Amino acid sequence: MAAPLVSVVIRSTARPTLGAALDCVAAQTYPALEAVVVAASGPSHPMLPAHAGPHPVRLVASGDALSRPAAANAGIDAARGEWITFLDDDDAIDSSHVAGLADVAQRGGIDAVASLARVRLADGSERSWGQPFALTEIYERNFLHLSTVLFSRTLLDAGCRFDVAFDIMQDCDFFLQ
Repeated sequence: MAAPLVSVVIRSTARPTLGAALDCVAAQTYPALEAVVVAASGPSHPMLPAHAGPHPVRLVASGDALSRPAAANAGIDAARGEWITFLDDDDAIDSSHVAGLADVAQRGGIDAVASLARVRLADGSERSWGQPFALTEIYERNFLHLSTVLFSRTLLDAGCRFDVAFDIMQDCDFFLQ
């Protein structure tokens, strides 16, 4: 049985760290994966390689710079996968990250799955990020990071979108949906 396609949406402002983010996609052990890079910086975004390792890379071009929520919506609109996750162009994930999330999601018959994360700060120190899901707490603060959540396309079909009116907390609003 073939693994369902997972789309990794990367909102890119063409930072120098984009190559490292694509290297993380290249290293993923999950076999059916695509990278969807949204040129949030606008038309000046550089071209990209056609593949990150064995995984195809598609650039979603934009005539204008996009806000974070607009770039997220452009990415999910372009995603072809049954499952979708995010990786910002200045973040990294372990090589087994997508495979682990996909395994839990497919076994659980659920629409979304989240993991805890290990965060490395600018000073080199590390800390844990996240907690077990608690609906009441997400109304107070966002304890999820987009790259730790894998969600089913069915949620998009049900109308979940990033609200472009939010300059901040758009991720939290999306998770509440």
